[in-house]
Amino acid sequence: MSVTSGKRPGVNAGDSGSVIPRASVVVPVLNGAATIADMLAGLAAQGGIARSEYEIIVVDGGSTDATREVVSRFPDVTLLDEPRRGPGVARDTGMRHARGEIICHLDADSLPSRRWLSSLIAPFSDPSVVVVGGKTLSFPPRTPAQRYMADSG
Repeated sequence: MSVTSGKRPGVNAGDSGSVIPRASVVVPVLNGAATIADMLAGLAAQGGIARSEYEIIVVDGGSTDATREVVSRFPDVTLLDEPRRGPGVARDTGMRHARGEIICHLDADSLPSRRWLSSLIAPFSDPSVVVVGGKTLSFPPRTPAQRYMADSG
């Protein structure tokens, strides 16, 4: 997860009367039907920031499961298609469509804490801050396969 800020070319007020979000959360996904609903619910319920101050952009890299159906249950989430595979390509696509001055990245299998977004963007009140990172907490491995992955790095 990372965050960047700055005046981005092509970001403007848009249509008259439209509200420009302060932040854009870009989520790349491929076959994330099992996890993305919890992540989107966590993003929709962020504390310390009004929902109108941020947009959520999900970029689907060609999912073959029910990812698109799950995302469609969240009407205020923008869903984009990206035929090229890879999270980097999806993040780039999301950034090109983002309207916020601050761009945040979150994976589809992550669960943001209650104040994840407000805490992450708070340092940008200092004009010298251009990049912020956050701490990733993982659940302890429980199964043999999970322990193997944790041990192998």
